[in-house]
Amino acid sequence: MNLRVNSAKNLLLSAKKQYERFFLRYAQDRLWLLRITLPRVFISQEEREQVMRWYQRLFRRGRTERQLDAELRFHLERQIADYIAAGMTPDEARRRARLEFGGLDQVKEECRDVGAARFVESLIQDVRYGLRQLRRNPGFTAVAVLTLALGIGANTAVFTVVNAVLLRPLPYKNPGQLVTIRITQPQAHGNLYLASGPDFQDWRKQNRVFEDMAAGTVSSAALTSGSEPLQLQGFEVSPRVFRVLGISPLMGRTFSRDETQPGRDQVVILSYGLWQRAFGGERGIIGKEIVLGGKPYDVVGIMPRSLKFPNLWWGTKAEYWIPLGLQEPVWRTSRANHWLWALARMKSGITVAQAQANMDTISRRLQQQYPRTNTGVRAKVLDLREEQVKQVKPAILILFAAVGFLLLIACANIVNLLLAKAISRQREIAIRLAVGSGKVRLIRQLLTESVLLFLAGGLAGLLVGWGALRILLYAAPQGYVPGITQVRLDAWVFAFTLGVAFLAGILAGLAPAIHSLNLDLQSTLKEGAKSGSADSGGARSILTTAEIALALVMLIGAGLAIKSMARLMAVQPGFDPHNVLKARIALPQARYGPSQQTLFYERLVDRVRALPGVQSASATDYLPLQGNPGGFVYVEGQPLPKDMFSSPVVDWSSILPGYFRTMRILWVRGRDFTLADGEKSPKVAIINQAMARLFWPNQNPVGKRFTMNYQKPDWITVVGVAGDVKEMGLDQPATPEAYFPEAQRPDPDLAVVLRASISPLSEADGLTRTARGLDKELPVYDLGTLGDIVSQSSEQRQFMALLLGVFASAALALALVGIYGVISYSVERRSHEFGIRMALGAQRRDVLRLVAAEGLKMGLIGVAAGLAAALGLTRLMASVLYEVKPNDPGTFVIVSIILTIAALLASYIPAHRATKVDPMVALRHE
Repeated sequence: MNLRVNSAKNLLLSAKKQYERFFLRYAQDRLWLLRITLPRVFISQEEREQVMRWYQRLFRRGRTERQLDAELRFHLERQIADYIAAGMTPDEARRRARLEFGGLDQVKEECRDVGAARFVESLIQDVRYGLRQLRRNPGFTAVAVLTLALGIGANTAVFTVVNAVLLRPLPYKNPGQLVTIRITQPQAHGNLYLASGPDFQDWRKQNRVFEDMAAGTVSSAALTSGSEPLQLQGFEVSPRVFRVLGISPLMGRTFSRDETQPGRDQVVILSYGLWQRAFGGERGIIGKEIVLGGKPYDVVGIMPRSLKFPNLWWGTKAEYWIPLGLQEPVWRTSRANHWLWALARMKSGITVAQAQANMDTISRRLQQQYPRTNTGVRAKVLDLREEQVKQVKPAILILFAAVGFLLLIACANIVNLLLAKAISRQREIAIRLAVGSGKVRLIRQLLTESVLLFLAGGLAGLLVGWGALRILLYAAPQGYVPGITQVRLDAWVFAFTLGVAFLAGILAGLAPAIHSLNLDLQSTLKEGAKSGSADSGGARSILTTAEIALALVMLIGAGLAIKSMARLMAVQPGFDPHNVLKARIALPQARYGPSQQTLFYERLVDRVRALPGVQSASATDYLPLQGNPGGFVYVEGQPLPKDMFSSPVVDWSSILPGYFRTMRILWVRGRDFTLADGEKSPKVAIINQAMARLFWPNQNPVGKRFTMNYQKPDWITVVGVAGDVKEMGLDQPATPEAYFPEAQRPDPDLAVVLRASISPLSEADGLTRTARGLDKELPVYDLGTLGDIVSQSSEQRQFMALLLGVFASAALALALVGIYGVISYSVERRSHEFGIRMALGAQRRDVLRLVAAEGLKMGLIGVAAGLAAALGLTRLMASVLYEVKPNDPGTFVIVSIILTIAALLASYIPAHRATKVDPMVALRHE
C-alpha cells in the first residue's frame, strides 16, 4: 500500500478517534441531562455516544470545529516534519504532504457524522434562514400571522369543546364499559323512556353481560339545618351506583345494601360543592345529622370535587344522594310505571351488541310473563358517552366543520401571499439553481419558511383561541355544553393546534415551492424576477375561486340557521309570557300531607293575588316549554286496547283555579276549575284542543269521560277545553294534554305564576315574603319571568346561528381580501397592457369594465362551485333546522347575489386604480 493511502487512512482514523473521545469526554463531564434522559435501559452505550456526538455537533459546533481543525493540522504538520527529516526541502515537503493528505475541508467532511445529524444540521440552517426572511418582511409576516391566527384560533376554540365533549374519555374507571339502559315502546316511534322498578330488578338478576347495575331517579329537597333554607337538587340512587362508576368518596363511605330498607334509609352523601357552600368544608360533618326535606339524615360521605355525575335526567344537578328504595310506595312497585334510569358496567370483553342481544332475550321473556305491561317493550342498551352528548353533538360537529372551512380559506389566502412573494424571489431562486443548489434542497428551504410562518400563526392562534374559548363558554346557553367544567386548553389542544399549523404549512408551502422552481433560468437571469417566465396568476385565481366557494357554503349555512331561528321565534307558544313572574316552592312531604299541600297553595295564591300590582295568580306543577310527564288514556265508550301500550300518550299537569286567566291561554268552551273541585268531589279535567281532536273529533268533548287506570277505571269528566300550549319546546308540536285540579292530584312542588301590571320582577320580594310568612323554612327558588323560559327554549339555536354568522362573516371578509389581492396583482402585472390600450384610445370605463369582469368571473365560478357543494353539505344541518329545508331556494339565491355583489365591490378598488395608469409611464416601463 503506498504512503499516501496509508497516511490518509491513518490520519482519518486517528482524527475520528480523537473526535469521538472529545465528544464522550465532554458528555461525561458536562451533559448530565443526556445521562438522565437517555439511561442505558433504553439504548446501548454506543447509541448514547452517538446521540452525544450529535448533540455536540448541533449545539457546540464552533468549539468542535476548532478542535477538529487543530487535530487535523497537527497530523499535517507531523507529515511535513517527516518529509523534511527524509531530506526534502520545506516547500517540497509541504507540497507533497498536502497532495497526499488532500484538502482539509474534504477530510473534515469525511470525519463528520452523516445521515440524521447532517439532516438536522441543514434543517437548523433552513430555520435560521427562514426566520431571517420573515424578519426581513415584517408587513408580509404580520398580515399572514394575523390571518392564520383568525383561522387557527377559531379551530382551537371549537376543537377544545369537541375534545372535552366528544373525544375525552368520561371521568370514570374504564368508561368504555359504561352503558345506560332505556326502553322503547311500540307506539313511541323510536323514542326512549325510563324503566320501571320491577323491570330493573329483573334485568339485574337475569343478565349475563354486566358486572354490576345501578338505578336512580331525581330528587329535590330543602336543606333547612343551616341559617337560610336552600333548595337542592339531587338523586335517589341504588347503593352500588358509585361502584358501577368506579368512584370512591373523598371522605366517609358510600351506601350499604341494607340502607335501602325503610327505617334505615335516612343517610345522605353530599357533593363537594354543597359541602363547601352549606357547611364551609367542615371536616367533622361525617356522622352529623342534617334536615333534608323535613327529615333528619345522617351524613355518611363526601364525594370528591372532580366528580361529574352522569347527566341522566334533564340536567338535574347532583348536590346530594340518598338511597333508592324499590319496596314502596305502590307506584314504585308497578311494572307499568316508568320512572327511573338504569346504569350498568359491562363485563370485560363484552360489546354493546352482545349486551343488547342478552337484553333482547330478557325483554322477550318479560313480555311472555307480563303481556299487559311489557308487550312490545324492549330494553335498549346505549353507550353512556353517546347518550350524554347526543343532543349537542350535531351542532358541535357543524360548528367544527364551519371553522374548518374558515381555516381552509385562511390557508388559501396565505398561499396567495406566498405565491406573490415567490414572484419577487424568482431571481434569487434562479441564481441558487444556477450555482448548483439541488431542487430538493431548495424545496425543503421554502417549505421550512412556510412551516415557520404557519407555526407562528399557530402560536398566535392559541392566544386567539384562548380568548375565543372564554367568550364562547360565557355566551353558551346554560347546559348547552355538557361537562363545561372540563372544557379547557390542554396538551391535546396544543398538539392539535401545532399539528394543524405544521400540516397546513407543509401543504400551503408546496405550491409556491414547486412554482418557484418551475423557472426558465436563462430568461429569469436576463430579465429579472418581475418578468420571469413563471407566472402564478392562474394558480392564485383558482385559490381565490375556491375561497369564494367555501365562503358561500358557510354563508348559506349561516343563512339557513338564521332563517330557522327567525321562524322559531315567530312561533306562538299558546300563552302570553309578558309581565308574568314565576317562582317554585317545594313543600316537605314529612310535614305536609296531600290535603295540607292543597290548603297551603290555595292560601298562598290567595294572598299573592292581594299584593299591589298583581292582576291574577295561580300555580302549576309543570310550566310550559319545560316538558310534562304523561300517561296512557282510555276513553269511555271506546273499546279497551289489548294491552296498555296500544293507547295514545297524554301529557298532564295539576293546576289551581285561575291558571288559564293568568297565563292568558285561549279558552274554547266549558268551565274553569273552582275551589269546589276538591279531593272528595267527582274527578274532573280540562283538556286542550289537541286531545279533543284526538279522542273526540268533530264532537263536543265537554261531559265526556276518560281514565288513566287500565285495570280499575276511575272515570274523569271533561269540564272544559283550552287552547294548545307548547309544552315540549317551540320547535315541537302541541301534544294532547289534560289539566287536573291540584286538590285531586296534589303535588308538593308547584310553580306559582302571577301576572303583574308593571315589571314582574318588582313583585319577587312580595312573593317571597308571602311564602315565608306561611312557612319560614320554605325556600323560594327558580325566580324569573316566563319570558326567560321562552327565550331559553330557543337560545341554543340562537347561539348556533350567532356563531355560524360570525364565522361566515369572517370567511366572507377573507374571501374578499383574496379577490382584492388577486385583482391588485393582475392590475400590477398588466399595467403595461392598460397603458397601451389607453394610448390606442380605450376609455377609462373600458379598462374599469375589463378589470371588474375578471373579479366577476372569479365570483361567478366560485358561486357556482359553492352552490354545488352547499346542496350536498347543508343536508347535514337538517336536524338543527326548524321549518326550513336544507336546500331552501330563497337562502341560496339571496346569499349568491350578496356574494356576487361583494366580489364586484372587492374588484372595484384595484379596477379603479387601473384606470389611473398614465399611458406614457406605462409605455416607458420595462
